[in-house]
Amino acid sequence: MAAGNYSYTAAADGDSEGCTESNGRALRTSPSRAGSVALLALDLLCFVLVSLPFLLVELNLIRPFKRGFYCDDESIRYPYLTDTISDGVLSAGGLLMAILLLGLGECFFFQPCPVCPPDGQLLVALYRNLGSYLFGAAATLSLTAVAKTTVGRLRPHFLDVCKPDPARLNCSVGYIIPDLCLGHPKDVNEARKSFFSGHASFSLYTMLFLILYLEVRLTWRGARTLRPFVQFMLLLGALYVGLSRVSDYKHHWSDVMVGFIIGAACAILTVYLFTDLLRTKRGRQSQWRTPRQRNTEEGLACLPPETERQRQATIGLEGSSPEPSEGV
Repeated sequence: MAAGNYSYTAAADGDSEGCTESNGRALRTSPSRAGSVALLALDLLCFVLVSLPFLLVELNLIRPFKRGFYCDDESIRYPYLTDTISDGVLSAGGLLMAILLLGLGECFFFQPCPVCPPDGQLLVALYRNLGSYLFGAAATLSLTAVAKTTVGRLRPHFLDVCKPDPARLNCSVGYIIPDLCLGHPKDVNEARKSFFSGHASFSLYTMLFLILYLEVRLTWRGARTLRPFVQFMLLLGALYVGLSRVSDYKHHWSDVMVGFIIGAACAILTVYLFTDLLRTKRGRQSQWRTPRQRNTEEGLACLPPETERQRQATIGLEGSSPEPSEGV
């Protein structure tokens, strides 16, 4: 998601004491209020539109394709088991982890000088990165929902949920038509959404996004193994979530593998297209530099008030021409 453009403008009343340009003029940052509101509304609209396919499927407004089956298909004869990690736990855990790590990462990355505040730049950067994460997550879930309903692959526990009508079941014909189930229609529809795994795609999207984010933002050199350790634990968590769907008989192994691939692709594209994290890693030329880096590049200096007044006085003395001495 985008945010309002923050630009340097001349301060009318000198509120930004301590932040000066090379010519001694005070500067401050101020957003375009109307532009920010318009961009926020546009971001919200785009987010809703991207989430729309997922919402329609979750509300059962779009039904999955009704695929038939063979009586001797061993891949759909597994028992129905409860989820090791439910949808609610996965969604809440992923969102809370993203908010926590993104918040800590931005606070660590933006370390302003004592006098010059970032003027909302920290919040804007957090909004951009968190908004990009949410947009990519919505896109990942919508892609998953479209694939589930279009393909209609049967889950490993399909027959246990379907409960085919014995009076109408005739295995001698080979391919069985789908309308023979006596189970609850909602459960039967869910059993037709095996390809591909939403748990795998969402978990790997979230964890890979955070891994790439930490690779750029967590630059503390005091503990060289801290960042790799956190990244490894994130990757391990994503793998556990996806593989648990195989042991729960909710997905075939190929569903989980494709889910991992889609989630990884969505994370990389989101980071590359909607954030500047990878460009920051390559050249450190990001729009969202630390305040100290930004001030250095823009010719600004953040100094304590007393030191700044002394510097201004020195500039004034150096600029004044000495009076000619009278001859004796």
